[in-house]
Amino acid sequence: DPAGHGGGYGAGRRTWNATEYGPNGTCIDTDQPFQVAATFARAKLTSGPLGALEVTLSQVGKPCPLTVRIDKYPQPGGELDGFDEISKALEGGMTPVVSYWGAGESMRWLDGPGIDNEGPCGAENASRCSDSVVFSDFAVS
Repeated sequence: DPAGHGGGYGAGRRTWNATEYGPNGTCIDTDQPFQVAATFARAKLTSGPLGALEVTLSQVGKPCPLTVRIDKYPQPGGELDGFDEISKALEGGMTPVVSYWGAGESMRWLDGPGIDNEGPCGAENASRCSDSVVFSDFAVS
């Protein structure tokens, strides 16, 4: 959606910082493989609409997993609750999709300097993009 809600470290998001997350990060070294776990938690333990989205990043040999939790998803104008909309979509069935944006793609919306000009990437550097990446060990439970 245009408003977009999220966390982590990138354009406008400061849940973590460059010391914790990035190349040679103390918690997640983005130059090395790391694990991503996403949880779609219901408002009540076993039933009801979506109550939160939680993403945890971890890495073998690193002492500090990084977690972001989104438990409010207001929409512009306040007329719709984003979690109600996401709940309906999840109940209807979804297919996970993973993509890799590499050379020639603008990623400033994700990792650019942001409104505060403190984001991780002040300029695009396509030469740092690999020709390919590996996504592995998917599980849905």
